[in-house]
Amino acid sequence: MERYFKYFSIVTSALLMVLSIVFYLQRNIMYDSSFYLFDMLETKSFCIQHFRYPAVLSQLLPFLFIKVALPLQWIAIAYSLNLALIAVVLSLLSGYWLKNWKAAAAIVLSPLLFNSEMFFWMVAESQYLPLYWLFIYAFIDNCIGKSLHPVRLLLLLLLLFLGFTIHPLSIFCFFALMLYLLITKRYTEPVFLYTILFSVFVFILKTKMVSYSNYDKGAMEHVANWKTLYPHYFNISTNKFLLSLLWNKLLMISVFFVLALAVFVHHRKYIAGLLFAALVLGFMLFTNVCFYDIKEGQGLYFENLYQPLVFMLLVPFVFIFKQKFSNNALLFLFVFSVLFGLGRTIKASEHYTQRLYWERAFIKKYEDKKLVIHSSFVPMDLLGQPWCTPFEFALLSALENKRTTSHLVTFDVYEVPIERVIQPHGIVHQNGWIPFSKLDKRYFNFTDTTHCYSRVSPW
Repeated sequence: MERYFKYFSIVTSALLMVLSIVFYLQRNIMYDSSFYLFDMLETKSFCIQHFRYPAVLSQLLPFLFIKVALPLQWIAIAYSLNLALIAVVLSLLSGYWLKNWKAAAAIVLSPLLFNSEMFFWMVAESQYLPLYWLFIYAFIDNCIGKSLHPVRLLLLLLLLFLGFTIHPLSIFCFFALMLYLLITKRYTEPVFLYTILFSVFVFILKTKMVSYSNYDKGAMEHVANWKTLYPHYFNISTNKFLLSLLWNKLLMISVFFVLALAVFVHHRKYIAGLLFAALVLGFMLFTNVCFYDIKEGQGLYFENLYQPLVFMLLVPFVFIFKQKFSNNALLFLFVFSVLFGLGRTIKASEHYTQRLYWERAFIKKYEDKKLVIHSSFVPMDLLGQPWCTPFEFALLSALENKRTTSHLVTFDVYEVPIERVIQPHGIVHQNGWIPFSKLDKRYFNFTDTTHCYSRVSPW
């Protein structure tokens, strides 16, 4: 039966790579991704935000393509492909090296379990959490019953370092890891003690050496909402919004949760089932209370915040149940999850394809102008976030046209200082100005170096 999980892993790996290539434009010309790629092209280096240094791994392929001066389209495809390759590489290592094809299958399933819009938000480091932590669990599982050579311990330390530093939500994956190891009575194994010691060491090292960014500090301040909303934790809009999603977009959360609970109960593992339910439901309630101001229609943020759930839901089926849950049923569940995820991804792509169509038309209409334009003149339901538009317009025009152009959409055109607007030799963006001289002419061909920007604003 193991070979079927191997075939599943290989086919799903290929599917992830095909999707990444087919939708490379939608993934690159999208919010922060366009800024990250533009910054890499400008600096010819990695773009690290919020001190999340393991994100280097997600930029390695486009970075190498930039260094050897490959065409811009190849670089954009490489950036889109890179995230899929992380899942593929970890999956193949789990199968061929750790000899665990169920874990391999779970890793490549992770991006499709309940993600749809997240597929197009490449820079969200939270989506790496289930990939890394499933691989960490597979590595620990492989170490059980074996002598712990220094090389193995060094690899465990490195894996935990990557797991903890990729995103602040990693702490929830660690708690889940510890809980599952306790449920399976692995606390007598030496690797369990080393995992705790190394995790404490990495956490202290991270705290001492890497500061939290203002972005992360702002997110952490949401914990105070537990005090603000007390005791009204259940009657909040996020809980109601979540319930509406659990029967469509996030259906697989419900399916895996109910099935796992049923297996625990059927085999009279009541305490384990109770701990599992407390872990999953507790995490969801904690997240919903902290971010109670998420509005209906912002499903992308639910997908982003709920990434640790992928790890929490898949571990029991891959590492704990074993003979307690049919391999045939699990394979069917994995296949269904991929097909359902594929349908959601294709459906979500329609929105980002419409963004491309609109931006193409805008570039064509104003190809001889440079605009700082008020958001009321553009479809904000399509654009979503205006701050990244200069990089989106520049990259899209550079990829598809002989001339490169850039425009800035903003909620207040007069927020942009006049000294930036009148500069003819650079790109205006929300926080500054980039001279054309800093941009590689192999990728960007800005022919208009004489006209300044025009402000377009309501009366």
